Amino acid sequence: MRALLYDPEAPQGLRLGEAPEPVPRDAQALIEVHATSLNFGELAYREERARPGQVL
Repeated sequence: MRALLYDPEAPQGLRLGEAPEPVPRDAQALIEVHATSLNFGELAYREERARPGQVL
C-alpha cells in the first residue's frame, strides 16, 4: 500500500513509499481509505519519536 513514511533524509522528513498491507486480527476490520491528512500532533510526533521507515 502507499504510505507516508518518516525519512530523516527526505525534505520535511517525509516521503511517499510502500508499506505492507495491514492484516486485521480477531474483532478488527480492514477498511479502504481513499484520502487522509496529517494533523499537527502527527507532525510533532515525527519530530520527537518517529523511527526511519515508520508509517505516519
